[in-house]
Amino acid sequence: MAFVVGCGIGGVVQLQARGLSAVAYLSIADVASTLRAIEAAGGARQGDPMAMPGTGTFGYFTDPSSTTIGLIGP
Repeated sequence: MAFVVGCGIGGVVQLQARGLSAVAYLSIADVASTLRAIEAAGGARQGDPMAMPGTGTFGYFTDPSSTTIGLIGP
């Protein structure tokens, strides 16, 4: 869940990640290029960016400690 002043409360249900109790999301300008940079720095992409019309584009990766983190951008 997230709260953005002026936009309200939002959230995403991620049924395919049953083993995760929560995922932190980072708001970024370009999901695809950020995933490429993360891979170059040692992180692992978890699939391709996914566009959700009217909401944004999502991407997921694991960092070198195996923590899953989500990205959201326009």
